Amino acid sequence: MKNLKYILVFILSIALFPACSKYKDPGPGMIDKMYHVKTDGIALPVRVAGLESSDVALIMTHGGPGGSSETFRFTEGIRGMEQNNKVIYWDQRGSGVTQGNVAADEMTIEQFSEDLDVIVDFSKSIAKTTTVFLHGVSWGGGLATYYLLDTAHQNKLNGAIIECP
Repeated sequence: MKNLKYILVFILSIALFPACSKYKDPGPGMIDKMYHVKTDGIALPVRVAGLESSDVALIMTHGGPGGSSETFRFTEGIRGMEQNNKVIYWDQRGSGVTQGNVAADEMTIEQFSEDLDVIVDFSKSIAKTTTVFLHGVSWGGGLATYYLLDTAHQNKLNGAIIECP
């Protein structure tokens, strides 16, 4: 019985070893960079991944609430978009690995829409894109729809994909 514990620890160690590997370079001409975009005392994690020279961005807006845009990175179709474009993955206020204390009264669709607007501006200024598409899934689709109700927001985008809002 005592040996069984050691064998299980050994097998578990081998299984977890790949998770400890070094960061993988995305390759020549590609970018995979993390940012923390601050808005109203909250730091929203944003990953910019894809073709560094591309001026086209696809902003991934996750579901939930409470989800994370990192789950999109497991989707082959979305990862494939990184080959020719920049994909902007961001976690919404109070979701994923956002930083800061979020008060209950800040968890409104109006606030989430303002946060999304900050991410759209970020994609143009910091990620250096001129053509921006928004992709919202589930709750993110509802948020994207609400965001698009404002004409000023519409004018910042080149298109939107609303999936299962």
